[in-house]
Amino acid sequence: MIVSSLEYAKYAVLRASFTDPVAHGLTLGATKAFYSIAFGLGPYFHEEIVNDMKNSWYTLLVDETTTDQNVKQFDMHARCWSRAEDRVVRKYVASNLFLGHARAGDLKTSIMEALSKDCLPLVKMLHLGCDGPNVNKSLKNQLNESIVQLGGKPLIDIGSCNLHVVHNGFHAGISSVDQSWGVEDLMSDLFTFFKKYSSRAEDFTVIQEALNIEKKAFVSNLWMSVGPVCERIIENWAGLTKYFLKTEHSAPIKESSMYKRIATSLQEGNIMLARLHFIVSIANLFKPFLTKFQSESVSIHLLFEELAQVLRLLLQRFVKVDALKDKNGAQLLSVPLDSRPAQACEFGAHTLAVLKSLKKDSNPRLALLQKEMIQFLKSSSSYLQQQRLPLKNEFLFNV
Repeated sequence: MIVSSLEYAKYAVLRASFTDPVAHGLTLGATKAFYSIAFGLGPYFHEEIVNDMKNSWYTLLVDETTTDQNVKQFDMHARCWSRAEDRVVRKYVASNLFLGHARAGDLKTSIMEALSKDCLPLVKMLHLGCDGPNVNKSLKNQLNESIVQLGGKPLIDIGSCNLHVVHNGFHAGISSVDQSWGVEDLMSDLFTFFKKYSSRAEDFTVIQEALNIEKKAFVSNLWMSVGPVCERIIENWAGLTKYFLKTEHSAPIKESSMYKRIATSLQEGNIMLARLHFIVSIANLFKPFLTKFQSESVSIHLLFEELAQVLRLLLQRFVKVDALKDKNGAQLLSVPLDSRPAQACEFGAHTLAVLKSLKKDSNPRLALLQKEMIQFLKSSSSYLQQQRLPLKNEFLFNV
């Protein structure tokens, strides 16, 4: 709810809630509402959370982000068993702001102060959840030292944030070929080309309507949105080729570097289409894992096998069958990345249909394209294999 909205709703809400004339005369402006929530209700609910957490084992989740004001914000949440709700819950603990560098020592001090203020024992911390940059590795080490000194047991180690690892594995594949493919540039250019100029978007909408293409805007690509963005380009392929390659435009548009880059990409025809279909196919391989483990449900008991399954499905796309036979868990980390012949690799059903068309047309770039797709698969697999997936972690295996 936007606090300022209370200024307009106050009379109706108060009159509907209370019959006493005194209540009808009360005011609830945005400033008063903010202070009432932050300093009136806030401390009460925070105390309720802390009381529910006391004497419970917990995992501390930390996240460091840079705000719009160019200040580093360090947020702390805890996952624990709630006696009040009789289930595992995630609760907000505290936030701190840092000007300039936020070193591991600064973050540790921030955590210790927050836990001490709420009387939450450091030795009750089971695990520190974070996204895994070097500063957070140092933070884990420093917290471990303090916990052991206090007589506690070391934090449970399940590796860094596996969502980041798997996502970065996907992008390692894209990065290995994108200098020649230019897919990320195409996505970015299409978003900017239509987003900043309403007249261009209107002209393209006319083409979409004429070709009976569903009207959807192009969006920027973040996290795992690369797959859906590529799908959007494929859906609009006929409209895009008509707009950029078959429609007359004013000189300022045609002479712009962005227009030229988009037109050049579209002129590659089925080569570019095959690349887009291939990326969608691989994105769909990663998507179930990234979707499942972004939920709030308790799923650590599923993590080991799901991580192994991501790597297994990726390897099945291109490695020799004998090399992968009967390999599971940690064994997948040492599977040699020797590829099958391109004709025996799995590039996805839609990609295969486009490749058949290229073969029928005797396109001289077909062999290079297949080689690049295999390079994508190798780079992605190699990233995940190089000890980045915790498939040798005994705790995850046994849990």
